[in-house]
Amino acid sequence: MAVVTIQIGQCGNQIGRQLFSTIHNDITAKQTAVSSSQNDDYTSASLQRFFRRETDMHMPEARAVMVDMEHKVVTRMMSEANKEGMWKYGKGQQYFKNSGSGNNWAHGYLVHGPEAQESVLELVRREAEACDRLGGFLCLMSLAGGTGSGLGAFITGCLREHFAHAHIINQVVAPYGDGEVIVQDYNTVLTLSRLHRDSDAVIVAENDGLHKVCATRLAHKHVAFSHMNSVLAHQLGALLQPAATCGRACTLSDMLEALVSHPDYKLLSMMHVPQHVDMAVAAHTSAAHARDAQRR
Repeated sequence: MAVVTIQIGQCGNQIGRQLFSTIHNDITAKQTAVSSSQNDDYTSASLQRFFRRETDMHMPEARAVMVDMEHKVVTRMMSEANKEGMWKYGKGQQYFKNSGSGNNWAHGYLVHGPEAQESVLELVRREAEACDRLGGFLCLMSLAGGTGSGLGAFITGCLREHFAHAHIINQVVAPYGDGEVIVQDYNTVLTLSRLHRDSDAVIVAENDGLHKVCATRLAHKHVAFSHMNSVLAHQLGALLQPAATCGRACTLSDMLEALVSHPDYKLLSMMHVPQHVDMAVAAHTSAAHARDAQRR
């Protein structure tokens, strides 16, 4: 079942680009621990879930809608995807304006939201109709800024109204505890209150936690948002990639049934081990060599 990703604001678009790159790298990985037939089934299911590829396409297109009130981030994310040369964003699946929300939740929700509603829903509807079977929506957004929080909450409400039977999962990023935006606490509370009403599940990632992983586990001396986005993308990829259960691929419905047993308990968090597969393999190899040396 296909998943349509809606990237909202600067944070959502950056995480979305990293997520699709992570998923595609996983699909095309040469070293797998399964048989070739199982790997082919997994690759096919993953491509069908996150990408679409017509016969005339040279590269798969992400099932995504990009939304921001400024064009710079959207343009840069599309350019970075094209430079990778492995996948791309579909043309015409972007919505942006020339002025931001100024970290004002009310401006994003009450001003930009109604203005963007018709255009964004048309982009979402177009992407949903391209799916053989729509499994649900994944909304990527922040809780601190005006566009990600205000406009993101508004769009989620519109999705619930127009796609009443589709599953909606929101991946939100909480700001640093010591403050990024002076009104971040208000933005966070207002956003979570709307998402609790309209979303099926809210996956919360904290910048403080992601920063700690990058600094302590991955040993980055100067932690950048790109490092944190990479960690979050690996966690999301591990959660959302098709997993075989009872002889069939696990769907969003299966996941929500297991994780959200009651409609009032929607806030979820992710814990992922190992944090970086390549480093884990290297550490395992080093330990094996050490044991061999001791035996000699």
